[in-house]
Amino acid sequence: MTRITRSLAVLCLAALAAGSMDAASPSPIKNSVKYRDAGAKPATGRSGSAAIQVRALRGQNNTDIEVTTGDFDGATQAGVLDKVQVKIFEPNGNPIVTDNYRKGTLSGGQGTFAYDWPMRGAGVQVQANVSGIDPKRTDVVTVPTVVKLRPDLAIQSIQSPAQAYVGSVVSINAVVLERNGDSGARANCVLKADGVEIDRANGIWVDASDVVTVSFRTVFSTVGQRNLTVELTGVAPGDYDTSNNSASATIGIISPTVPINYIMGVSDMFYDSLVTTHGHAEFQSTDGYNASYSQDFSSTNPTSRHIVTYGTSMSWWHGMTFPATVETRLTVDGTALLGNSFTMDENPNAWGTFSGPNYTNRCGSYQDGWNFYYACHYHYDDGNGGVLDSTMVAGQGHAGTVTYAGYVTGQTTWANGYVDAYTYNYGGTQADGTTLSPMPASLGNNVAVHIGFTDAAAQHYEADDSVQLLPTGDFYADSPESCNSYDYTTSIGRYSGYNCSEQHSHAHGSSNTTYGTVYY
Repeated sequence: MTRITRSLAVLCLAALAAGSMDAASPSPIKNSVKYRDAGAKPATGRSGSAAIQVRALRGQNNTDIEVTTGDFDGATQAGVLDKVQVKIFEPNGNPIVTDNYRKGTLSGGQGTFAYDWPMRGAGVQVQANVSGIDPKRTDVVTVPTVVKLRPDLAIQSIQSPAQAYVGSVVSINAVVLERNGDSGARANCVLKADGVEIDRANGIWVDASDVVTVSFRTVFSTVGQRNLTVELTGVAPGDYDTSNNSASATIGIISPTVPINYIMGVSDMFYDSLVTTHGHAEFQSTDGYNASYSQDFSSTNPTSRHIVTYGTSMSWWHGMTFPATVETRLTVDGTALLGNSFTMDENPNAWGTFSGPNYTNRCGSYQDGWNFYYACHYHYDDGNGGVLDSTMVAGQGHAGTVTYAGYVTGQTTWANGYVDAYTYNYGGTQADGTTLSPMPASLGNNVAVHIGFTDAAAQHYEADDSVQLLPTGDFYADSPESCNSYDYTTSIGRYSGYNCSEQHSHAHGSSNTTYGTVYY
């Protein structure tokens, strides 16, 4: 299966990627359709009912001047060329060569005339006597044109995963471009594996100075390395340089023996809170020095937090050997933002460590103020020959700098009726370590997450997937009003009163989770 697509951007295929990183794919174009034809076109002329097309194309060693009573794209020729006169002009417009060709050197409605010169940009005129169209006469058609370079199609690159699983559908892309810039061309694009053709796209069109992608789909049924070749054949009109019409790559076809399960998630959340308080306080002085008072008070305290997080984990049914390295990477809308890797040894105090009847969990962990990584080897032995080993690794990244921004407003009504209103602001940053790679202020639409693992026994597993962030909706939580009262006496007087508070919380933002399996 093949399709031809215009390449506005180069497609990248990640080896063994469990999910596509591309937000969208190019629209397929039929091979027979010229999606655009902005280059030089054959010159045309008509006399009576007779018409001809003329083109002059310069190759590396000669210029071919061609004339047809049909269409160079394949339309049937109408009429016969009885005579063709070719004139080649100097830059000042004076003819320097006039050659006449008659029947015997012409083939029906087609004629091709080769010259060691002229060069690109030279003026040419073709005059043809055409019979067999108008029954009572021979038509004479004159057409001027300019020498152009032949199209130069080239395979710029082959985009193929480094590895693929036996029996899976593999995407292999060939990027084809036209290098000379004068005219477009058609060609057949053929994919071979170890010299044997496995797929092709016939009659693709590449416009002048343009780039297209030919997308192949194939399945390999046996394990081993394959040598891939993409070739351009049948370039029309003839190719300027055939030495760049092929390119090669290799792909390893492997057996899916170890399933690695992964989960990845990201969130971009806002947490808003509103705490209201009110109460009453009294003081009755008994020492004659301190003044008694009675007051009512109330306050409103809103706060807001914006927290960005991402996390991922992998698990498989094999053991592991410490020390182990866990790495994670975060890419947002195509831009790599974070990339951390930490190595840890076994730690009896690490999260997840546990030993009991038949169970032994050996774990290690690493944490700084922004990242938390851990790896655990779970071992179970039922004492009757049943042994089970599994491994879990995980990494998380949290907002590198958590900023709390809010304000407090309140008022106090004193016993004499005076109302004291006040407002104050506060802000700041809180973190527990050196900022190694702070999270972005917010996440975009497409977030790609990577996790990798390597242990002391050289086991290496990794997984990549992308997460489209979706709105979480609004979540509200209310804490009912709670009150407490007090009444106590000291040496200077009696204190009494009560305090009441209630909290209203609002969470909103976007998040999503994805999961899958890769094989090693």
